[in-house]
Amino acid sequence: MKALLTKVPALLPLLGLCAGILIWWNFFLTTPKTDAAFTDGSRHLCSGAVIESGGSPQGIRLIMEIDSVDGIPVAAFRAEISAAAGGAFPRPGDRAAGTLALRDAAVWNDLATEDYLASYYMRKDIAATAFVAENELLTTGVDSRLRRALHRYREWLVAQLAHSGVSDRTFALLSAIITGYDDELPADLLEDFRAIGIAHILALSGFHVGFIILLVSLLLYPMRAVYRLRRLRLVLSVILVWCYAAVVGLPLSVVRAVIMASVYTLGLAFGRHTNPYNSLCVALLIILAIWPSSLFAAGLQLSVSAVLGILAFAGLLNPVSPRKRLPYNIMAAVAVSVSAFIGTVPLTVLYFHRFPLIFLLGNLLATAVMPVWMTGGMLLIATSALGITHTWVADFMDGLTGFVSVAVDRIAAIPWGEISDVYVEPWFVAAMLSAIALTALAAHMRSRKTWIAAAVAVAAVSVAWPAASVAGAASDIVLVRAAGTTAIVCRDGSRCAVIHTAADRDHASVAQRLAKRLRGFAAVSGIDTVIFPESDFAIGRLSRDGEILCAAGRTIAIPSRSASCDTCTVDYLLLGTRFKGKLAMLLGHCRPDTIVLGAELSRRRARQYADTAAVRGIPVIDLHESSAGTAR
Repeated sequence: MKALLTKVPALLPLLGLCAGILIWWNFFLTTPKTDAAFTDGSRHLCSGAVIESGGSPQGIRLIMEIDSVDGIPVAAFRAEISAAAGGAFPRPGDRAAGTLALRDAAVWNDLATEDYLASYYMRKDIAATAFVAENELLTTGVDSRLRRALHRYREWLVAQLAHSGVSDRTFALLSAIITGYDDELPADLLEDFRAIGIAHILALSGFHVGFIILLVSLLLYPMRAVYRLRRLRLVLSVILVWCYAAVVGLPLSVVRAVIMASVYTLGLAFGRHTNPYNSLCVALLIILAIWPSSLFAAGLQLSVSAVLGILAFAGLLNPVSPRKRLPYNIMAAVAVSVSAFIGTVPLTVLYFHRFPLIFLLGNLLATAVMPVWMTGGMLLIATSALGITHTWVADFMDGLTGFVSVAVDRIAAIPWGEISDVYVEPWFVAAMLSAIALTALAAHMRSRKTWIAAAVAVAAVSVAWPAASVAGAASDIVLVRAAGTTAIVCRDGSRCAVIHTAADRDHASVAQRLAKRLRGFAAVSGIDTVIFPESDFAIGRLSRDGEILCAAGRTIAIPSRSASCDTCTVDYLLLGTRFKGKLAMLLGHCRPDTIVLGAELSRRRARQYADTAAVRGIPVIDLHESSAGTAR
């Protein structure tokens, strides 16, 4: 242990910081709160700075730091604003104002608790949420010129790609890979990328930063010929990589990767004997000191696991001598792909419930085409900015995209390509990571004791697999207030059905906005299929027959007209704007154990329904209440 700490002195401080964050998260951190008078559902004139945005014109999500309510300065708090389709909305760096009906950021009720959303709100320090329609949130000035300039420059890059002469499919891929703009990605291509284990190339991360570093190194390669310029070359490479991170809007996943690369590169530049493991620990110390909640981010965990896997196994898995440069580089690509997979497979199973058996084919394909895509995309941006479009570069990129699309489709169609719906207990993932670590230690130390320990660990993991496996994710129901409606998110394993209370004529637009709202929830929960049924359906343990929904052993009635439900007994009766009749008449046919009042109901109608339920002694969950779900 002493020798380890001598080589990796940053390990002990890192472990101490992680322990402190875990204690803080579990015992002291709570969902951010603000004055209850601001989040009771009544409308207030709110003003503040827009610090983050996402989505597209079909469904915008803004994070706004509100510092003034009804013209009176208040202690600043963050609110997530969901916006309807159409209209112009403020951008990061702008100050905005609008009349908002704010509600507490978390919904707690006896239907379900939004565990993922509660964690998301804590990580983002969000205290309230609201929904706005077109022209209800207006730009009033500039708050951060730097943030605004970076956001507009990213939009300019996307616009250049859009006018470069490439096809829509190529534009969608290049804009996602280079700038992180992924709203145009075709659903079928995204699903195929997920199936073969390379969906990570469509979201900006350390994978992309690695290729940017490679391109920068090639660009500055002539400086190696002059000894005095070698240190300057490394410093310039760090500056250029940070410029790339700024251009794409400084997303946290990219910033974390750039910090890791900068620590290692600057160590080389200033003549320090750098241990890559210690450089990784120093980078993590910096990241967690600035963003403590990153410890719980799947992206950071996967990035660190991939780096550790590459450091531990890549050299061991390449049997070719470095003197044979071409064969060595080819085998290095294979070894790096396999090593990264070994390091990340436990977390992939935990978070995404998939075990891709053809990961090597997919990752070799991604490794081969990513430099071409990124280089070609940057050339297209440059030529488009100069007014040159429909060049041979655009034609070549279209051809490459077509080839990759066909290849990905063929690989994804292999029947034994992946094992899906793999659910395991978290303790088993920790055991898998320990077994991998012991195997790496044994391979490097090459002692009998470490090999025996590794063999015992691998055997223990294999024997424990049946006990750790979960037959499938339990069906559950999550009640979500978003997109101007109340939605019931019914999950069955990796599939999910979303039923909302908005009027039938608004189904398409509401479904589109809800899809944006639930994208992160689906990714973290391992959901790969989301449907928004307009009629009866049945998937697994979920079904809908008329206006009766059955899920997780519960029945929920969602009526659209008075007395529209047949005589029946249900667990919950959800009333939204779709219901147009009188509750007393409906209760003559449908006997619910509990009534849920949708968040989008007018205050007058909600009170009428609550009074009717009270007369009959039926408990009510009123989503208008600031307690957000207290039955009364």
